[in-house]
Amino acid sequence: MTALERQASSGISSPEERPTPASLLARADRLSVAVAALVAAGLAVRLWCARGPLWLDEIWSIENLAPLTRPWQVFWGISHDNNHFLNSFWLYFATGFSADERFLRAPSIAMGGLTVAVMARIAARHSPAAALAAGAMAAASYFLVNYSVEARGYAGMALAIVVAFDAMERAAARPCSRARFAFAAAAGIGLLWHLAMLPVIALLALIHLCEQRREIGRWEPAAAATLRFLAPTFVAILPALAFVVAGMAVVGHLTIGGVRAFDASQALAAIADMARDTIGLPLVAPTGLILTAGAAAILIALRLRLVLNDRRIAYAVILLALPAAVFIFRPPNAHIPRYYLVCALFLVLLIAEAFGDLWRAGAWGRLGALAALAAILIGDACLLIRYQASKETAWPQALAAIADSGQTAVASSFDDRVGKFIAYYNRGRPPLDLVARADWCARRPQWFIAETAGIADLPLELDLPAGDCRTRFAFVRRYETWGLSSVGWAL
Repeated sequence: MTALERQASSGISSPEERPTPASLLARADRLSVAVAALVAAGLAVRLWCARGPLWLDEIWSIENLAPLTRPWQVFWGISHDNNHFLNSFWLYFATGFSADERFLRAPSIAMGGLTVAVMARIAARHSPAAALAAGAMAAASYFLVNYSVEARGYAGMALAIVVAFDAMERAAARPCSRARFAFAAAAGIGLLWHLAMLPVIALLALIHLCEQRREIGRWEPAAAATLRFLAPTFVAILPALAFVVAGMAVVGHLTIGGVRAFDASQALAAIADMARDTIGLPLVAPTGLILTAGAAAILIALRLRLVLNDRRIAYAVILLALPAAVFIFRPPNAHIPRYYLVCALFLVLLIAEAFGDLWRAGAWGRLGALAALAAILIGDACLLIRYQASKETAWPQALAAIADSGQTAVASSFDDRVGKFIAYYNRGRPPLDLVARADWCARRPQWFIAETAGIADLPLELDLPAGDCRTRFAFVRRYETWGLSSVGWAL
């Protein structure tokens, strides 16, 4: 951005109108206090939402630790895609002190709060109004909150993404500046939080390359500048990649928890869910409308330059090119919304910049900006309230009902997952017994846990065959949570 562009974007038209150092300092102080308040609010929201039982992948992460005898073995003694190295390292110690879910989720909660601060810092390059909007949305976004109240690696990765992007922008004019080491550190640590950081690093490298090409005008020097910028990063990511290889060597293979072939409709639904849950859209909003209106709004924002000129490429790559690439390359597991976490972060930044641009437009622009921001925050609040309310009938209540009945032989429609919940529930309690289908005839389970995801109406009775016998179960109650990490059961 040129000096004149910066002057125009700041609303300064002449030296006479330029604010004094004292006024700039006072404005910065007020902004810092406001951002600190938003960080505190974000932490409070996350502490509230962190109450509730662990879900499947959190329990799976803890289960993976059982064979280990030393904490450092988390880096090569578990070869599993659900082993998020730094999260597993924390859980190795934390589970020995407490089973309280908020304690186990403490790093994610803290990093979720820090992400609010960094998002505000990035948006502040546009304007103070954009900084406050970004901080408010990052603090309250249901999508970002959900993944920062789980004992997994996504909150660490989200923080690493925004720190890396902040460092990349600071190094834009000088690719060999010290900011490239901050980028490298964020990339390497983010990869230790979650291996999904690797494609994000590639996307950020692509953005840097395109920005250098825009500035320099030729591809060869742009590529050379990008390689100079990334040189420390190539070293920083080696530990995480080495741990993956070491784990495969020690264990003999890499276990993938679940793989589902690419399905275009499910991928579209996942992207729409990400957008809906990021900005608090109603649950009834149709997928097609969300995607069409969203893409059009992004294109309009870029075309009308409602965002910083230096970020138009970044928004185009993350919010338009990345979803398009999903349908070109058709990767497995594209139906999972959390894999679009980087899109959620940049969507918040883009909206914040548009808010800041409207704020400069006068009274009517400010009124429209405030109305839009209020709608987003209210929508997110409704999603968060529903998320917490759904935990009142979560899976521990279902298992407690079985334990209280005194009849502890349990069958299920999905033993691999129910077995992990039961094993975790059994810690320190009289054990429940999961009966495999092959043993139903000999052991006659008294309870049946049925998965209810996507099932609106359940029969009052189930008559289930198992080999040479049949067992009839009567419906008792549904137990299910709602949200991005939901568990749906019926007894």
